[in-house]
Amino acid sequence: RCAAVVVVFLLDSLLVSCVFVSGCRCVCFFLMIRRPPRSTLDRSSAASDVYKRQHPLSGDLLAKVVAVHQPAKLAAFEGQFATEAGAPFRLGGIVDLDRRRLDYAIEIPYALSLMLYLDPTATVTGLDSVPRDQWPPVAIARGAFQVMILCGGAMTFVTLWAGWQGWRYRAVARSRLFLKAVVLAGPLGFVATEAGWIAAEVGRQPWIITGVMRTAAAVTPMPGLLVPLVFFGALYLMLAAIVLWILHHHIAAGSPVDSTVLKPPVERTVYES
Repeated sequence: RCAAVVVVFLLDSLLVSCVFVSGCRCVCFFLMIRRPPRSTLDRSSAASDVYKRQHPLSGDLLAKVVAVHQPAKLAAFEGQFATEAGAPFRLGGIVDLDRRRLDYAIEIPYALSLMLYLDPTATVTGLDSVPRDQWPPVAIARGAFQVMILCGGAMTFVTLWAGWQGWRYRAVARSRLFLKAVVLAGPLGFVATEAGWIAAEVGRQPWIITGVMRTAAAVTPMPGLLVPLVFFGALYLMLAAIVLWILHHHIAAGSPVDSTVLKPPVERTVYES
């Protein structure tokens, strides 16, 4: 268990760096709509995207650990109210706590059991195995988890699109539509990271140490915590403003791109080549 957690955190540390690189890269792609520094961007895009695609692997590894040691958290993530053999993987849906079910979800039969235990008939522990007063806030945990998955899916789609363009045209930046898609997908890495932390922290409630100490018992009674909270909040807001100012001036300094750069390649027949 410890080895798996260490590996996951090392991979996630690499992922956070890649998300930061991707955010900066989106500014460059925005500039590429106006000017053509293409070759270097193609290499940096490939490098960061290769590293980001490892995240589903680390997520899968961590999910298997959570299923064993924090089954209530996993059940909240997946909207799994009842212990079930051959549990499906559910996308979307609306949590109904009163009826203890997930409405309007898209179900992929047996997929959750297969992903967690490599056995389509394996039993997945549901929230019904946990006392009601030990349930995490299911709607928040599930919602954050779904946002993380949707962001990851969107980024994967853009990466596959880039890979197809690189294979088909030997260059990633071939159309303004693709560049605009990359710019729009840029913030998704940050959104997915924050959603993942919300899911992880809300999902372990009401425990700070599962089965040992509740969060309410671990709250620090120390007075004066408002001062460092306000100080660091103001500090991070100032740093964010500086970054936005730098990005604004960096983008404003861009020059128009030659319209021939983003033209699609001319298809040739065998007789013309």
